[in-house]
Amino acid sequence: MNIGIHFSNRYWEPPAEEHFAILKLARPETIKTLVFPAPRFDQVAVHRRLRQEYPDALLVARLFADMNGGAWSPGEFVEHFAPRIEELRPYVTWFEVHNEPNLDPQAAGYSEGFGASDADIDCFIAWAEEVLETLRRRFPWARWVFPGQAPHRYTEFWNRALPTILKFDAWGVHCYWQGDQHLHPYYGKCYTYAHYLAPQMPIIITECGDSTPGRSPAEKIPIYLEWFRELEKHDYVMGSALYILGGTEDWSGAGGRPNFEVTREMAEAIGRLGRRPRQPQVADGFDFPVGKPDGVGYYVAAGLAEESYYQRFGAWHTGEDWNGVGGGDTDEGDPVYAAAHGRVIELGRYPSWGNIVLLEHRLRDGRRIWTQYAHLKDILVKKGDLVRRGDQIGTIGHMIDKDGNPKGPAHLHFEVRAHLMPPDQWNLPREDVLRFYLHPTDFIRSHRPNYESLVVAVDDVGAGFSRSDSRFWFEGDAGYDGHCYWTWTVSEEQGEDCWAIWKPVIPKTGLYEVFAFIPSRNATTRHARYKIVHRRGEAVVEINQSEYNDEWVSLGVYAFSTVQPAYVRLGDVTGEPYTRERSRRRQIAFDAVMWVLVRAGES
Repeated sequence: MNIGIHFSNRYWEPPAEEHFAILKLARPETIKTLVFPAPRFDQVAVHRRLRQEYPDALLVARLFADMNGGAWSPGEFVEHFAPRIEELRPYVTWFEVHNEPNLDPQAAGYSEGFGASDADIDCFIAWAEEVLETLRRRFPWARWVFPGQAPHRYTEFWNRALPTILKFDAWGVHCYWQGDQHLHPYYGKCYTYAHYLAPQMPIIITECGDSTPGRSPAEKIPIYLEWFRELEKHDYVMGSALYILGGTEDWSGAGGRPNFEVTREMAEAIGRLGRRPRQPQVADGFDFPVGKPDGVGYYVAAGLAEESYYQRFGAWHTGEDWNGVGGGDTDEGDPVYAAAHGRVIELGRYPSWGNIVLLEHRLRDGRRIWTQYAHLKDILVKKGDLVRRGDQIGTIGHMIDKDGNPKGPAHLHFEVRAHLMPPDQWNLPREDVLRFYLHPTDFIRSHRPNYESLVVAVDDVGAGFSRSDSRFWFEGDAGYDGHCYWTWTVSEEQGEDCWAIWKPVIPKTGLYEVFAFIPSRNATTRHARYKIVHRRGEAVVEINQSEYNDEWVSLGVYAFSTVQPAYVRLGDVTGEPYTRERSRRRQIAFDAVMWVLVRAGES
């Protein structure tokens, strides 16, 4: 859910009907509101209406305190907002804790509480941690968003406050720009820098807009449309809120103030933007698909790629067969549950397989995996449904014969896939089964609810990636996030010209498995030489890129620390010379690299 609107910010009167009308034209997937401790209107009625009219939207309510008279104590803040949080519980789950704490009062002419100096940042960090701890204790059902920041020293603020940011459930980011900076990585796309610093954190852009003085709303429309189209490429962004609908006319005409008015024309243009399928909630962990939640009363009768299964059936098993301990058909009709929050992307009846449901899941770092449930008797969901961990999606049934009749004992065939493939995929070589599928039980045991997950990804279009200044770089439209760089390979004698470095921010010392993403095109070299610089030294791993197709390939497990240099380097020297004969040339792709925490601590 990315395309969204910041709703009325007035505390003295409710939104007007015109505000609701404009909101309807924009078709928001995210709606950002302000919650005041002592409003002069019924805030509950406004949020009730928003939830009724937009039942699937992400509602984010900012707890806004007027701190012009000085920062409120943590206790004052919580006590003032506690009644408001509780009365909004039926309609709002996500709350942003205050706003722009790094605002420079001298530059802005007013203050919302703290300031931009290092001392001010430290003061806010202590305040925010106490507030968060109290809010979590009193409202365990709610989710908390670290507040968006003003543009004053925001990178210094982010780096200094990062440990505190990571304690929240999502990171609020403000994206403002002037001129042609709407796609600049430190202005309109500053969310990419936030993702670089904390790749495991979901991001909600709680304010965004074009602040170019003198630029009319009509002139801003194509800029906003381009900005939203770019935003849709970044799945780690949960939502956005175009600033602002309602209230701004009271100050936007003042000297030096930009016009943030959202007009009907602008809302209609935003509303015509295409919408991707609704995104599932990020998985908070995985349970077993039967015997909810721990698999009690069931056992694994056949595992992944087992030799004994191959000897019996002449095919490598792509998952696990779960049977009830009673044997035979005693488990027929038993409930089958979604292993994690996800979305139904395929279902149906297939030869031999019987009924199948395929779910897509988003992990905390934005990556996706898939779980498949086969040989079902009943399917209780429909394509496109969003499901939560533990929701019943079907019942245990049988495989079927050529006439569609049940055959063999009832059981659940369950898969965890690292790649998206057809639901009824079968007859793969063993090496492909082990590449495309994960061991279901092992994966679930390592990803139970509240599991520790830490993944650092550096893409070729984001912060942390750098490349040589060469005229022989080319851009491809395949790969992680739909983009890669590539060039022709060269021999040692021809010499290196194109090289790239992926440099992560390692947030925790420990062992990490390093992966490189190999795109489906522009990757024909057999000898891509990745150099991994880690805590204990260096390693060079040679990868045959031509064997892979839009997938992650492991470069090995290495020790990394938060203070020592860490990076992956790849160059165009592979030993495969560049020749005049185009058919003999090889391409080497430069895409994303990922570090996945295997074990925390000194290694």
